[in-house]
Amino acid sequence: MSESSPQLSPALNIVVIAMTIPEAILSRFRAEFPDIRFIVPSEGIAAGDDPETAHETPTEDEVRDADAIIGWALPSHLLKAATRLRWMHASGAGVER
Repeated sequence: MSESSPQLSPALNIVVIAMTIPEAILSRFRAEFPDIRFIVPSEGIAAGDDPETAHETPTEDEVRDADAIIGWALPSHLLKAATRLRWMHASGAGVER
């Protein structure tokens, strides 16, 4: 019986975070994983911003080269645009959306 070496997945290069994330956690992600580009559409949204115009949904350009997306829900056109997507992390109790 021969042993085969485990197949390693290529590294994640781009992770889109399509949900609100505390700045402290985002800073920790960036410090611990400096080789990963974290794209956060809601970054820069101030507490007093109008919730009607402030959103967490990324654009097609932001997801196009994403290896991973973390979020609650994404419209189907964005998932189709994410042609390099290898991991979708829905950080909630269900994935019905």
